[in-house]
Amino acid sequence: MPIILLDSKLYYLRITPVESIFVRGYWYKKKNPDFCKQYYLQTNLLLLARVYSIYIIHIFGIIEILTDILLTVTNIDLV
Repeated sequence: MPIILLDSKLYYLRITPVESIFVRGYWYKKKNPDFCKQYYLQTNLLLLARVYSIYIIHIFGIIEILTDILLTVTNIDLV
């Protein structure tokens, strides 16, 4: 599970990236009410992109493993 570092404190991301962004945004608004909204939006989009890229890498890794197993079991040679 991915970990983000905020003000020297570790926060675990939840299962869905959107929920984790809402939790992070609420924590930031509570601590810094005068936080810049544009920067807040950019950091959320970057965090969302980073989390989804991690999920996509994991999905492609699983597909690669399943393909290797399938090719090994069926003894098919790719030409």
